[in-house]
Amino acid sequence: MNDQPAQDLRKFKRYKMKDGVYLAFKPDLDVLGRVKDLSMGGVCFEYLGFHDHTKRQLIDIDIFTRESRVQLKRLQCKIIYNRNVSVPPIFTESMRCGLQFSRLTLRQAAALLSIVKKYASTSEAA
Repeated sequence: MNDQPAQDLRKFKRYKMKDGVYLAFKPDLDVLGRVKDLSMGGVCFEYLGFHDHTKRQLIDIDIFTRESRVQLKRLQCKIIYNRNVSVPPIFTESMRCGLQFSRLTLRQAAALLSIVKKYASTSEAA
């Protein structure tokens, strides 16, 4: 048995986020959640719900902060995973969803970097 940690093969470094960064599916706002970690390649967030959104190919999202100083609108993403992370007994499902950004403009990339600088946890990568 190998006791060495598995190597993370992601292209971009992930940053664990403090509270205050949120994400919403567009255009219907049918999903609203709290961002757990963020990278230049994608985002992981948690939300309460019962829906399986993995049937969608591409979605648009908005990412925003509590103070609304930074807002990213209509980022196109692909759903990589959407799983239940609830711990019984609870009455609603807690879901964790991973999204991959399809493409970022220079302005969107700059706004993501601004969020990372302000809201990344003091601990290292997620």
